[in-house]
Amino acid sequence: WFQNRRTRWKTKQLEKDYDVLQESYNQLKANYENLLQEKEKLKSQVLELSEKLSMQENEKGTSDSSSTKSPSDPLQQEHVTDCVNDEDVTKVSND
Repeated sequence: WFQNRRTRWKTKQLEKDYDVLQESYNQLKANYENLLQEKEKLKSQVLELSEKLSMQENEKGTSDSSSTKSPSDPLQQEHVTDCVNDEDVTKVSND
């Protein structure tokens, strides 16, 4: 009788633990999917803004066609440095 009782208690405890883990997994999965959607939205925003920036630079270049543009344009350098994050730098320095 005690063995059956102990077995039932262990089974119930396992079911509770499983339910807790299942709920935690579902929350993490939902959070992950939300992050993926947010990432895609941000990527599309970056593409839109970079297209706008390039269009503005092209318009600026056509209006200032008489002046020569230096290869080290500060605006372009700023854009490139914004694209590189610290993780990329540490990966390169560690290799």
